[in-house]
Amino acid sequence: MATKILVINCGSSSVKFQVVEPLTKIQRINGIAERLSTPKASIKWKIEGKKETLKIPDFSHKMAFDNIFDIVKDFEISGVGHRVVHGGSYFKNSAVIDKEVKDKIKSLFPLAPLHNPKNLMGIELAEGKYADTKHVAVFDTSFHVLSMPEKAYRYAVPDAWYRNHQVRRYGFHGTSHKYVAKQAAKILSQPNLTVISAHLGHGCSIAAIKNGHSFDTSMGFSPLEGLIMGARSGDIDVNVIPYICQQTNSKAEEVIDALNKQSGFGAVSGVQDSRDLEDLYFAGNVQAQVAIEMFCYKIAKYIASYFVTLDGIPDSLVFTAGIGERSPLKRKIITDYLKPFGYQIQEEYNSQNGVQINANGTPNVLVIPTNEELVIAEETFELIK
Repeated sequence: MATKILVINCGSSSVKFQVVEPLTKIQRINGIAERLSTPKASIKWKIEGKKETLKIPDFSHKMAFDNIFDIVKDFEISGVGHRVVHGGSYFKNSAVIDKEVKDKIKSLFPLAPLHNPKNLMGIELAEGKYADTKHVAVFDTSFHVLSMPEKAYRYAVPDAWYRNHQVRRYGFHGTSHKYVAKQAAKILSQPNLTVISAHLGHGCSIAAIKNGHSFDTSMGFSPLEGLIMGARSGDIDVNVIPYICQQTNSKAEEVIDALNKQSGFGAVSGVQDSRDLEDLYFAGNVQAQVAIEMFCYKIAKYIASYFVTLDGIPDSLVFTAGIGERSPLKRKIITDYLKPFGYQIQEEYNSQNGVQINANGTPNVLVIPTNEELVIAEETFELIK
């Protein structure tokens, strides 16, 4: 009987889950609980070609896990792999989970306040269900930490901050960036290529990749740095924090919490879900239009800056994750900003979310569905076999 790994990707507003056979790469179940703690909360899954949906308004994370365990109950699970956002300087590779690993994940809550607490909650809920099964943590940060050059990961801050407190760029979404770079190499039949990977979901990041290794990325010490996201501000002048503290009689922690949870295109438009944002955009809502332009402009700026990192136009620009895979509008706006560098979208392919969407004779632009769960299953299997 083939080994089956339950993969759990417990995020800030969703829980992705799969039962994967890592040796055959077959997905036995593929599902997502999304829009959690909102009136539109639901679980959707596919098993043996049959699609199922369960809608329960204001579905919590715990309620989602209870239902996920029921959905996968007929499978003999050999191991459970968990996506964990921040591994700091502790974890350069995936790790079998024990008390020490959980304590270190908890110690990193301040660096990933939207995700590490949810990641740990998912681990503990799954341990309660699968107490006699090995659990493995696969960290978003490892892909970047192992290969970024010092000129890319160092901040120009007092040296003691770096030496004694590990203040540096870590980067995130590493599992996703790693996967789509490999897929781009297969699609283009180029084993050694340069890629700019744009992981655009509720959280967003970009990575500059050479021959399968990360050389720079937009997220930094925490997932707050970089692009505008659903609820995160992205790059901001740090002097805003003491200014708002003074003006509103707030604590620094409260302002930072707002930058993580009450900012981004959600703050500009009033909605955090990208699908709702586009509905407002096409309805002529001015704030939604401003939010999308801000979002796309910032992404295009980062992409163009990575031409320097990669010594020119990359072999491929890749869009991935929820927005990257399913938003022709945002892909079009982003690539329109890149027209001075020769980029041009083929409208029909883009509207259909095709794999290769660039016009003939222009730089490659690919749309590749990410599969972080497969990578997590494979790394889990390697540690438990």
